[in-house]
Amino acid sequence: MNHFLDLIPYIITLSIAALIPGPGMLGLLFKTLTHHYKNALFMLLGLITGDLIYLTIALSGLSFISQYIDHRMSQILMMLACAYLFYIAWKLWHFQALSLNAELPIDQANKKSTTSKKAFRSDYFIGLAITLSNPKTMTFYLALLPSIFGTSFLLNPSFIVILSLSTVLTLALVGALYIFSAVKIKALFDRPKFQTYLMKVMAIAMSIMGVFLIYLQVFNTQS
Repeated sequence: MNHFLDLIPYIITLSIAALIPGPGMLGLLFKTLTHHYKNALFMLLGLITGDLIYLTIALSGLSFISQYIDHRMSQILMMLACAYLFYIAWKLWHFQALSLNAELPIDQANKKSTTSKKAFRSDYFIGLAITLSNPKTMTFYLALLPSIFGTSFLLNPSFIVILSLSTVLTLALVGALYIFSAVKIKALFDRPKFQTYLMKVMAIAMSIMGVFLIYLQVFNTQS
């Protein structure tokens, strides 16, 4: 029963981590700003698929090496994730304003994206590739799961199903919020000052997330 109660802090932590803009959500933001929102929805599906793949790897890996994982290893992994958050925050702080008409790196393989089925498939695989190439995602799951649940929860298949569904729903809601927000601010985003202001706010938020995760590790160590 305690593991199910632990879903609450897991969902909260995952929501905060997803809300703090990383490569995936930033890519989703730019996809919405430069293309149709339907393209962004398929990209979101790719992002969620990538998270599920990493979640599966983390669960499988933990079940295989659970006897070798200790609290110190979990701390190291979480610190690596925090360092990556600070790196992304630094990149956002020094973000250079761009025009929505400019070619974005994320769309080089999809220059003429439309709402066709081919474009949707391309958007899906772009989202999948972004998540799979993001070291923060794997580090996040591998460090977060044992720190919240321990390893005994791996023996409960029903809990794993609920954990996976909770992950999908949380990421879907956060992604939908990004898409909706991007649609609303599309006219504003073409203003360089607004871009700079928004990215600095995101950088601060990401830094706060990193400090919060470090605090959790220190608090857990002391307790």
